[in-house]
Amino acid sequence: MPFDPALPLPGSPLESQVIRDQFQALFNLITSITSLTTAQVDGVATLPAGSPASVEITVSGSALHFSFALPQGNDGPPGGQGPTGNDGGQGPQGNDGAQGPPGEVTALQLQDAITGTSKNSNAVPTVDITFGDPEVELLRQRLNDLINALRR
Repeated sequence: MPFDPALPLPGSPLESQVIRDQFQALFNLITSITSLTTAQVDGVATLPAGSPASVEITVSGSALHFSFALPQGNDGPPGGQGPTGNDGGQGPQGNDGAQGPPGEVTALQLQDAITGTSKNSNAVPTVDITFGDPEVELLRQRLNDLINALRR
């Protein structure tokens, strides 16, 4: 029996089989969630300046894969005048340096990319019905705590 967040119906007598079926359905949903054990950056592409950054996230088995596309910085101002040579002549003006390679992804950028990406547990709704029996209500609260803890 699949989980039905509408059960038990409000005001209906509490039936143990209905509650057991609901908990079993939730247990089946939770145990079917694939555990992620690794995260891997597959690539970082440099985009033209002013382009929006993006990240593609995929799951393969128990690995979370990231591919980033990050814009390069804008060109800097022209370089200053070069030094005067010993012979009194003016030296050539230096050119702007070449754009350096993209830097490493920081832990904060990685965390920002991961935040909100849980596709496995977000589909499991919390149990939003309150129960008059304190023991069943405590069990419901703990189940909701578990469901929320599985989300990112």
